[in-house]
Amino acid sequence: MTDLDGTALREMNRRVTIAPEVASGLKALRAHGRPIILNTLRFPANVIRSMGPQWHAIQGGAVPLVSLNGGIGGMIERTASGAMGFEEIFAKPLTREEIETVLSELEAEMEAGAPDPLLFFHPRDWRLGETLWTPEEGRIPDLKRRYPHADRVISLEMGALRDELLSCDICLVLMPHGDLPIYRQQQRRDFFTGGTADKLSGARRMTEALGVELAQSIGAGDTEMDVFLTGTGLAIRVGAQQLEYEGVVGTIDVADPEGFGATMLMLAGLLGEG
Repeated sequence: MTDLDGTALREMNRRVTIAPEVASGLKALRAHGRPIILNTLRFPANVIRSMGPQWHAIQGGAVPLVSLNGGIGGMIERTASGAMGFEEIFAKPLTREEIETVLSELEAEMEAGAPDPLLFFHPRDWRLGETLWTPEEGRIPDLKRRYPHADRVISLEMGALRDELLSCDICLVLMPHGDLPIYRQQQRRDFFTGGTADKLSGARRMTEALGVELAQSIGAGDTEMDVFLTGTGLAIRVGAQQLEYEGVVGTIDVADPEGFGATMLMLAGLLGEG
């Protein structure tokens, strides 16, 4: 089970790709029948658009995806038309009371004079993608350039925003700090999901659905959002952050996605030796 950004992906010249070393390592594990599960903040449509076919090729079929900080999970697979799609297995939308809590915090920030208040939200219907809200209509063109991954950028007064959020199931809301896209945000307090949904609860629901044991799995992640590492047997902590998360059986630290890929190749070699 792997996080994406900073763990399995690398960015060069503003282009994000699956690190070749990671692809090789995961393919080697797949050759031994080990399934690969993605556990990411990215929303399903984003994963499909940016790298769905590549993950489908590595997996050799449908790809299990825990998305939106555990707010929704399902399978990335090809539809009858040959296009990539997403089939939901579980979801934990925010309740009306939780939506009201988010709006109360947003209003409090605005009253306190917080600069550049923004709100990202993600409906349960993955085809709707990501919406970004701003209180200032004049900022919409700039925000579209800053956040090209957003499917919609809107400006509504608070009452209309409330109606929008309550009009359908919402699986994740983010009040970002800084210019990073949703999948690069690292402060857990900025994310709002239904109930206690997070990457660990999503990992548990996905492994239960697949009939595999989370504690008998390898997990890889690089930020404090990757709490699912605590449920995996072997936790691989990627990068420079001093994460406290440890696996049930053991923990390995590697410097970068290339080191993660090399570790996967080593483990596949051990499987080959029995």
